[in-house]
Order: sequence, then structure tokens, then C-alpha cells
Amino acid sequence: MTAAGRWAVSLFGVIVLALLAWQARLVFGHLVLSCGGLDSAGYLGESRLLLSGHLTEAVPVATVLPFDPATATSAAAPLGFVPAARPFTIAPRFPPGLPIVMGVVRAIGGTTAPFFIPPVFAFGGVICLALLVRDRMGVIAGGLAAVLLACSPVFVDMALQPMSDAPAMSWTLLATCFAWRARPRPIAAGIAAGLAILTRPPLALAAAVLVFITPWSGWRRAAALFAAIVGAFVVLLLAMQWRMYGHPLHSGYGTAGQLFTWASLAPNSMLQMTWLLAIHTPIVVLLFAAGAWFDRAFAWRAGLMFVAVAFPYFVYAPQFEDWEILRFLLPGLPFVFGVCACGVVGLAGAARPVRAAVAATVVALAAASWSYHVVSSRHVFDLREQERKYPLVGSWFAAHTPDRAVAISALHSGSLRYYSGRATLRLEALPPGRLGETVSALQGAGYEPYVVLEQGDEFEDFLRRFQPDAIKRLTQEPLTQIRGVYVLRLAMK
Repeated sequence: MTAAGRWAVSLFGVIVLALLAWQARLVFGHLVLSCGGLDSAGYLGESRLLLSGHLTEAVPVATVLPFDPATATSAAAPLGFVPAARPFTIAPRFPPGLPIVMGVVRAIGGTTAPFFIPPVFAFGGVICLALLVRDRMGVIAGGLAAVLLACSPVFVDMALQPMSDAPAMSWTLLATCFAWRARPRPIAAGIAAGLAILTRPPLALAAAVLVFITPWSGWRRAAALFAAIVGAFVVLLLAMQWRMYGHPLHSGYGTAGQLFTWASLAPNSMLQMTWLLAIHTPIVVLLFAAGAWFDRAFAWRAGLMFVAVAFPYFVYAPQFEDWEILRFLLPGLPFVFGVCACGVVGLAGAARPVRAAVAATVVALAAASWSYHVVSSRHVFDLREQERKYPLVGSWFAAHTPDRAVAISALHSGSLRYYSGRATLRLEALPPGRLGETVSALQGAGYEPYVVLEQGDEFEDFLRRFQPDAIKRLTQEPLTQIRGVYVLRLAMK
């Protein structure tokens, strides 16, 4: 390489580090530090439960409700939890991979530490992708791939929230890095793939594909060792599900038949691909095609990994219209960006480092600029402030209510339980028209009932379902309003 080439590569390396530092500053500067709605309450609540050494948790308040056991248990399950196999017992809704890591980090670093897991994992994945692509097409392609991933709007969105998408991506990339090395490491790859499955079970398909597309040295022995380790993690997951939900093939989301259906294939795949092109622009397709032209073997394997990650969500029964559905594809997107980076360098001339560095710099700067525009326009950076209401409400409730307080809530049911330790009842799970019976039963058992609901739809739903003003002897005492959240004390006189 000429002196000019070395200078070009060095300068591009500085630009890559600057862009990655800028992205890290954005993520950590807007990091969500609150246990909020469904996902964060579920993961953080599960981490605390696992840290106590239990997979399920009894909910004594359910035993006093004037409903059948199934209804009572559903009502007493806060967001992020579902009824377990045993009556009056709840289990986490989400897979255990991220909560296990959160529990370990919480034990070491305290209650705030788990919120830093997604960004640390996310940028760990960036490093894995850079190494993976560097080994295929050089340092310029590796640096560009890292920037393309770090600047992906869905990457930024998931890196700053306490959710499992970034860790799932990182485990998948780590497994691939160990498997696709010049000398594969099947044990390390198997452990990483197993942790990816514990974090997101549908990634079992990606692990299965990885077995067959990896050019293992000593193929049979290495592939068998990788598969055996992954199989051990799958057995562990099935055993945990059996204990929690009463059947090894049942999860907190339901059965496989409830979650996946061929009828969803066409609409889901169309929706996912439409959002992929809208958020990352159609240039991704062109650059991927270019990368496939210059390195067919890598593009073929990377493309199969992307499809293996995406396919379960193409046939996913629940349908989502929002752009954040791309988070389901996040563990597969790095493989697309890796091929795209190879395409840029290949088009510029891999043997001409000056041209390659200039082309990669232009693409990297364009990606960073576009990313900032997308995440800003979609208010991703507002999440931290928006989520602050949850700990504020939870802290107030912990300080101003007795230990045997019970909050009838909806969106705040998980965060209230997390921050205050008080029992909660889910508004939507309580039978309509039976508020008076519920309050009487709670009071008779020594509990003190409250209402904690968002103004607007939640509170209007409460009035519509129960018509509390028409219930004789029921009193509703307004206590406070915190960022649009009403807190009332209920009592039967």
C-alpha cells in the first residue's frame, strides 16, 4: 500500500471513530432510565424475580377477589406478567435471557445499572460486525459496516431503551463471529447462540441456519459440538417454560399456534420490507446487490442469516403498523449492512484505498446525517423525558400509601409494582360492573384500594366499565395528579 493509501485509511479510521463516538453520545445522552410500560416493566420485573431465585410469584391479593381463580389471577398480573400454571401465581411474560443479565448486573452495579445493558450490548455488536466484515474485505469495509449499523435508526431506538432487541442482536453477531473465524470456535459460538435463543427464542432458526452455512474446520465434530451446546440452551428454555406455564412449548406470549400463522406471511413481509426501505432508503438494496456481486459467498451466508432472523416475524400473528416493528429484524440487519459495506468498497475499488476511503466516508456521513433526521423526526430522543413519569408516580405511591395498598391501573401496573412493591390490579382484566364488589372484598381482607390511571382514554375506560359514580356507598377521594396521572383512593362506606 502506498503512503497515500495508508493516510487515507488512517483518516477514514479517525472519521469512523468520530461518528461512532457521536452515536454513542446520542444514545447514552438520551438513555431511558425508567421502568415504564409493558416491555421495560416486564424485563426489569422479571430480573428482580429471577434474582430472588424464583421463576414464578404468588399474588395473595388474587385470592380475595370475588372472581374465579383464572380471572382473579389475570387481574392481579401486572404488565409484563401473565398467569402461571399454578392458581394465584404469576410468571414473567418475556423470555429469560435479558432478565438474567439484568439480574447479574443489578446485583453488581445497583438498580440503575441494568438500563446500561442495551447500549453496551449494542455497541459490542458494532465491534463484532466491524471485525466480521474486516476479515472479508478489509478495514475500510469493516469500519463502514460499523457506522452503517450504529447509524441505523432502529439501532439507536433500541439501544437507548431497556429492551431485548439490542442484546439479541449482539449475541447473534457474537455467535457468528466465533463461527466464521478462520479457525471457528464452536464452543464459544454455541454459548453465544444459546444466549441469543434465551433472549429471543425465534432466533433458534438463525442458530440452525448457522450450523449449516458455516464452513467449519473438521465440519462434523465442530458442527455437532455447536449444535449440542445450542440444544442444551433450548432444553433449559423448555424446562423453564414447563415450570412457569405448565407446558414446555407454551410461552408468556401463548402457544406457537397462537403466535405464528401462514396467513400473516404476505401482509407482514410487505409491511416489514416497506418500513425497511422507508427507514433505510432503497439504496440499501442497491448496495447489497453490489456487495453480492463482489463477494457472493459472504452475501449468500449473510442473506440467509437475515432471512432466518426475519422469517418468524413474517409469519407472526400479531401485526404492527409502526416503524418500530423493524426491531424484530434488528438481529439480522447487521448482516445486510455488512454486505452493503462490501458493495461500497467494491464499487470504489478494493485495491484502491484512497478511492475506497473517500467513497466510504461519503456513505458514512450520509448515513449519520439521515439517521439523525429520522430519529429526531420520530421523537426517539424524547423517550427519556416521556418515561420519567413512571418512577415519579411509583415513588409517590410508595411514599404515600400503606404496604397493603392495591392500585387499579393499566399502563402503570408494572412500574407501580416495580417502584413501590404494592399489589396492582389490571383495569382491563377486571370484570365490568363489579368495582363495588372488588373494593368491598379488598377492604374486607385488609387492603386499601386506589386508582392510578392516565387521564384521557384510561380514565374514561374506567368510568365507562364501572360507572363508579352510580355505585352506592363508594367514595372516590382524589389525592394527586402527577404528569397527567390521576391517583384516587376508593372506599365503600
